[in-house]
Amino acid sequence: MGNLLRLEWYKLLRDKTFYAVFGVTVLLGICISFDGHSVTELQVMGAALHTANLLILPVCVFPGLFIGREFNEGTIYHGIEGGHSRLQVFLAKSVVFFAGGEVLMMAFPVANVLFHSLAFGFGEPMSAEIALYLVKVAGIVAVLNAASMATGLLLGFLCRDVAKTIGISLFIFGILTFVLNLYGAKLSFLNVLIPMAAERLLMTEILPAASLWLILGSGAAWIAVLGTGAFFCFSRRTLQ
Repeated sequence: MGNLLRLEWYKLLRDKTFYAVFGVTVLLGICISFDGHSVTELQVMGAALHTANLLILPVCVFPGLFIGREFNEGTIYHGIEGGHSRLQVFLAKSVVFFAGGEVLMMAFPVANVLFHSLAFGFGEPMSAEIALYLVKVAGIVAVLNAASMATGLLLGFLCRDVAKTIGISLFIFGILTFVLNLYGAKLSFLNVLIPMAAERLLMTEILPAASLWLILGSGAAWIAVLGTGAFFCFSRRTLQ
């Protein structure tokens, strides 16, 4: 298992596409951070989480290239042929996939807040209550990011093709964005059910603990369900 993890990290760290998507994401975060200086930093954090949902579109490329490409090339089966179980190969691929996805998803809000702070200052002082809430939000956002990326994980193992994985991912998240913009205010349950909508909700106000646990549980459930589905697809796939 350790060798599989090292191999997956090796692939990720030498993936030029990963660095290209990361660079574009950071660049957008820097540019948008100068969109206005009359707001406080807490408002910038909220806006960054809201806008970051749009950046799920370039991140849709990552599952296709990191997973779908290996099916096209047949390299994903090398671990199985080397004596590892499908579960070990799947877990190693998934762990590194989620780690890389977190980096891509967090790059925009981090760059956005950092460069806005450097340019205009942090704004009003932050109370201990707000600081603690932001720590909780950061952890929940990481789970919600993984929940969003789990869709790409499932599609990668289901489609087993670069173009199909990227295309269907873009279509799904495009539809979700359209639905949220059109019906998000009317159908409040979507704010908890859909990870990218839940991220928008986190910074609109300081939510009670019960709401935070509900959002966290929803994100964890998506990861479990989609991850199980992805492994099911992989376990049923014959070696080529």
